[in-house]
Amino acid sequence: MASTVQDPQTLLRPDLTDAGDGTWRMGVQVDLSPATRGGDVEAVGAGRIAVSPMSADRNTGPVDFIRTASLIAGLRP
Repeated sequence: MASTVQDPQTLLRPDLTDAGDGTWRMGVQVDLSPATRGGDVEAVGAGRIAVSPMSADRNTGPVDFIRTASLIAGLRP
């Protein structure tokens, strides 16, 4: 288990195409970027459990990460 940051990458990118007849076709493309070091995507990719403090506006600070790391350290299997 690891205290991680939320990786900001967007995995799906909208793909809008004008069909030429007044309509649009909508699809998605997978847009994989390298995982952020210390991020949740990296941890899950390595087979670990990721615990990332989050807020509605994604503005978590150092206190949130310290609190999360303390909670994880207190867990027992």
